[in-house]
Amino acid sequence: MAPRRGGIALALTIALIGLPGSGKSAVAPLLAARLRCPWADLDERIARSAGVPVPALLRSEGEAAFRAAEEAALREVLREARREPGPSSGGGPPGRADRAPAALVLACGGGVVTQETSRALLRGGAFVVWLRVSPGIAAARLGARGVAERPLLQGEGPVVERIEALLGRRALQYQAAAHVAVETDGRDPEAVAAEVERAWEAWAKPWDLSGS
Repeated sequence: MAPRRGGIALALTIALIGLPGSGKSAVAPLLAARLRCPWADLDERIARSAGVPVPALLRSEGEAAFRAAEEAALREVLREARREPGPSSGGGPPGRADRAPAALVLACGGGVVTQETSRALLRGGAFVVWLRVSPGIAAARLGARGVAERPLLQGEGPVVERIEALLGRRALQYQAAAHVAVETDGRDPEAVAAEVERAWEAWAKPWDLSGS
């Protein structure tokens, strides 16, 4: 069995969580390139399984059905990423010898934390990073098209107020799920990816990779 820390397997997923517009999908491939491991987008995984885009799934099936599909996809992704590490990086892409290898970088949907089971899956199977963004910056990043593609952001009033309300409902859930938080306001995706990498190194470096 792979060594574990805090209930998490040594070779594991780095999961990015946060509001829409926090930059999860932009940061994930950059972080994966830095760590030399694969990356995946959980919403894309759900869409492939369902055969329809996530917005269409939300509109046709409702949020409860979508969250059930999201939980199932998350469970599957974490199971696939879990593996026994080899002498260095478990036979996957080359990693550094002084830290635990990352198996996968996963960009999660903004609402994955709303379900207690999904939060538990994340905490137990991934190093979870909350990409924090202010509502105003999130609204600016999304733009009109990005908001239109997200049924859960539809409603009356300014978009920024709807995002503020979303943050108000989810902030404690993001906090409960995350191992660390990284601020993204005023920073480009490369800078955010670099900070997430540093956070991962700080967390993973104390691993005893000798097996003794």
